[in-house]
Amino acid sequence: MHHINQLMKFSNDELIGLHTLDEETIKKIDEAEENLYFFDRDFRLLQCVLDNHESFHLELKNQLMEGAYGNGLVTSVDLSKYVRIIDKWLLNILSSFKALLEHLETRITRSYGKDSEEYNQLKNAYSYEFDNVFSYAFSYKLRNYIQHCGMPKITFNVDTKIDDEIANQIEFSLEIDLHRDDLLSSYDSWTIVKNRLSEQEDEICLLSVLDELMQSLIRIFSKIKNLISYQDATEAQKYILSIINEDETYQEQGYIICREIEKIGEEVKIQSRILKTKLFESLNSFNELIN
Repeated sequence: MHHINQLMKFSNDELIGLHTLDEETIKKIDEAEENLYFFDRDFRLLQCVLDNHESFHLELKNQLMEGAYGNGLVTSVDLSKYVRIIDKWLLNILSSFKALLEHLETRITRSYGKDSEEYNQLKNAYSYEFDNVFSYAFSYKLRNYIQHCGMPKITFNVDTKIDDEIANQIEFSLEIDLHRDDLLSSYDSWTIVKNRLSEQEDEICLLSVLDELMQSLIRIFSKIKNLISYQDATEAQKYILSIINEDETYQEQGYIICREIEKIGEEVKIQSRILKTKLFESLNSFNELIN
């Protein structure tokens, strides 16, 4: 059995040996991967909310396309299916939004304490969005509304335009509205959001509310970068990239560290571990969001 600590790369279905790593480098790689994991742990929850939001739009689009090719949305599609789609994704988005906020607050409290500057920094980021962005405050309370009152009344309008001269050319216009007066009359716990809700138009565009909510969450994460190991993760990525000689766009999983090789007859056994470069995806995605 040979102990080698050799960096190896998968390329064209072959495993290519690159160079040997000393124990100090192995230790630094382990530390770098840990810092990337800490960032990924927090960012995944934000990504979950964003993915739910994107999936909502995608399923609506697919349903609209299906209806358009079925000789007219109203006659060919069960409209109750749209309501089920809207209800499902609204609940998923708001639940994951609330879970994200609670996770961050719990983790920062455990790491730094409620009397810390870090905890105040997080709460200030939350407060700014709540106080200045109606969609954020409304979404926060709407999650509670659903928990106590069920799904809110929703109306929607779909306009479809098909260009017969251009194959597969379809234009959609979709409006999904919540109703201010119904929301106010059916729930008495809007608290400090009540006056702001009362000032809205009777029809509140749900898609706009959710779009603005996503931007609020991205702003919060941008403001608390130092609390979610962003700088440590950035330095960790740079270090690992320097070891594998790849540029900052790399986020595949094509490298291993081979620790031991044992040959038994014609059989070769390799003890190795994968270099966790897939963790770069979260960091790269976050940089795209904030830049």
